[in-house]
Amino acid sequence: MDVHALADFEALAREALSPEAWGYYAGGAWDEVTLRENEAAFRRRFLRPRVLVDVSRVDTATTILGERISLPVGVAPVALQGLAHPEGEVVPARVAGRTGLPYVLSTFSSRSLETVAAWGGVCAGSSSTSRRTGASPSSSSGGPPKPATGPSCSPWTCRGRASGSASGATP
Repeated sequence: MDVHALADFEALAREALSPEAWGYYAGGAWDEVTLRENEAAFRRRFLRPRVLVDVSRVDTATTILGERISLPVGVAPVALQGLAHPEGEVVPARVAGRTGLPYVLSTFSSRSLETVAAWGGVCAGSSSTSRRTGASPSSSSGGPPKPATGPSCSPWTCRGRASGSASGATP
């Protein structure tokens, strides 16, 4: 199936997820008023294409609360991502950290803040960057490594990270 719009992801998700996980993610609380209002609000927004303009130097970066981010978007909290994938919140946290996007961990996450920070390679509060050393979160290594000393963190993401870990392993 080709994906041409965000709604196209729903059919792919329905095929990939268990019926219980699909029901959890596709539904809303109580009578789903907030779900319907959010969908309606999203439909009221449009991307306005600009044609015949020089796009050789496009900078999508902006600032939020004084912090520079790569795009004017962020990764919103999604509860219980472990229902959809064994690495749950770790993968989106890692992607957000690597791409300079804000990431917000749900209070109903499948993993603790400390675990996501250690395995995802993103900040844990005001501490430095942490990098995993090659094992996956689902491995039997006994848990994530301790955060390594590294570049400073903003409230949104870590800055100045190298592409691999201190040990040279690429997560």
